[in-house]
Amino acid sequence: MNGAPLLRLTGIESRYGERIIHNGIDLEVKRGEILALVGGSGAGKTTLLREMILLRKPEGGEIELFGQRFGPRRTLPAREETGLRQRMGVLFQSGALFGGLNVLENVALPLSEHTHLPTPLIRQLAMLKIELTGLPHEAASLYPSELSGGMRKRAALARALALDPELLFLDEPGSGLDPVSARAIDQLVSRLRDALALTVVLVTHDLISVDLIADRVALLGDGRLLAVDTPAALREHPDRNVRAFFSHTEALA
Repeated sequence: MNGAPLLRLTGIESRYGERIIHNGIDLEVKRGEILALVGGSGAGKTTLLREMILLRKPEGGEIELFGQRFGPRRTLPAREETGLRQRMGVLFQSGALFGGLNVLENVALPLSEHTHLPTPLIRQLAMLKIELTGLPHEAASLYPSELSGGMRKRAALARALALDPELLFLDEPGSGLDPVSARAIDQLVSRLRDALALTVVLVTHDLISVDLIADRVALLGDGRLLAVDTPAALREHPDRNVRAFFSHTEALA
């Protein structure tokens, strides 16, 4: 977790009409860490995620991603933006698998779209990612509707890893899973971070997951970043509202 951050947000402002979502967010994502992004309902976690993965432009501030700076007043050429996206992997909350494609075809799709590799090699690489996420070999021929919730998450994660990203975004990876399956996904994410030298941004409401795998936690609330620190440090934070969020005993004011 040394060197320049892979991702830096400076003064990010986000609005929907007159409603202010973020009012000056400053945040760095360090190379090699798992950073959890948490906050109450309506705190703007999803909006910030969409801005970090280039699906939404903030109304103010600047984003620096892999050394490239951009924002409302500085847009990137389309080719450069595409290049940045290819260095990131995203696991959406729904999984976002294509129902008409089997698991192998879903995982192979980014490789088919963004590389000129021969089809046999693409299939081999896709199988490697499928196996890396702990799915059985026979799952490759199954369709999303034939998978359990945990298997769908693993298949979607395999697709997110297809292009060997440096930066991996996970949107509520344990959502909809039973506790055992959710913890298995946590363990998988931690192992993959170590094995593949990934940097991970984890958007979650699951504080057990945060305690198990996050190196640092960023807490959003009231349109700003309330605190950033290790999970243990935030439980001892001087701000009562920060402590309350992590203690489960009080509502965040």
